Amino acid sequence: MAGEDLLKPRLGIDINVSTGRFFNKLYHYSGKQKWREASEHAMRFLSASDVALSRIEDSGILLFDIELSKDPIHYTIVADKDSELALKFYLRALQDQVDYKRVEWLDRSEGPLMNDDVPYPAFDQPAAYVCTDNRCSAPAFDLESWELRRTGLFRSVND
Repeated sequence: MAGEDLLKPRLGIDINVSTGRFFNKLYHYSGKQKWREASEHAMRFLSASDVALSRIEDSGILLFDIELSKDPIHYTIVADKDSELALKFYLRALQDQVDYKRVEWLDRSEGPLMNDDVPYPAFDQPAAYVCTDNRCSAPAFDLESWELRRTGLFRSVND
């Protein structure tokens, strides 16, 4: 019958790519393993040969695979929420052209971050960090130093 084709399930490539990427980011922000497992479940569907080869020109699956294989760049601002300098740090991190990132603002008066996986020292001024590949930059205490750290020029000691 001609109408049977209308009800045939379609491969959910786009939805699995977008939800898998979302669950992966959710895992990094929350630290909850269930979101990692959900993103891996989406990738298992996408990596099946009939799915992966059905749209070989589509880079979404490859992008998702790359994101699953590494941690996002991690920007953290450590300061009270009423700090103007901290707000500038935060806005610059949000505006960074990097798509795969985790941007957080740690105000200790609000308690720890949801995924409290990096211990940050306490300073009497706003501090901004860039973490990647299991290492963090030295803290930036001004916008110029923050720009250097965000562009990948890590410093092992304060400027």
